[in-house]
Amino acid sequence: MASLSPLLNNFAPEDVAQLSTFGESHCYTDNEVLISEGEDNGYLYLVLRGKLAVTKRGDTEDQQIAEIGVTGSLGEMSIFDPGPASATVKALGDVEVWRISASNLERLHESRPKVAFRLVTRICACIAQRLRKLNQRFVDAHVTEQISLGDYRLGWVEWINEDRAARVVTIRKVRFLQSA
Repeated sequence: MASLSPLLNNFAPEDVAQLSTFGESHCYTDNEVLISEGEDNGYLYLVLRGKLAVTKRGDTEDQQIAEIGVTGSLGEMSIFDPGPASATVKALGDVEVWRISASNLERLHESRPKVAFRLVTRICACIAQRLRKLNQRFVDAHVTEQISLGDYRLGWVEWINEDRAARVVTIRKVRFLQSA
C-alpha cells in the first residue's frame, strides 16, 4: 500500500502494516457509487486499482469534474469536517480502494500516535495542494467571446468568477476591437 499512495510515501513497512489493520479494502464494479453528492461520507479512500469519476450535479445534467486513478486519494475533508459529500464518486470499470473511517483513525491515534500524526499531516498537505491548484485554475480561467457592439466587437473577456445560478460574471479585463 505504501508505494500506491502519496499519502503514505516514506512510511516504514511496519507503519503501513499497522495502518492497514485500521482500514478495509473494498472492490467496486463499473458505475458503482462509492460516495453520493449530498450524502454523508465518513471515510478517507486510497485508490489501489482502477479509476474513479468525480461528478457534480449541474443544472440539467451531471458534469465530470475529475478522474482519480491509482495512487489517488479522496474523502480527506470528511475526516476533519463530517457532512454531506460535495460530489458523487463512482467506479470507471473495476476498482479497488482501501478506506479508513474517522473513528478508526482516532483508534489509530490512540495506539500509534506518530503514525496517525504523519497520516493527518499528509492529508492536510494533500488538501492544501488541491486548494492551491483550484485557486490557480480560478485565476487562470479565460472566456473568449465575440460580441458585436455597433462599430466595435468584444475581442475577449477574462473572468475571475462566474456564478451561473445568479447569472453573474465578474469581469477583470475587456478588450474592444474595431470592426473591419
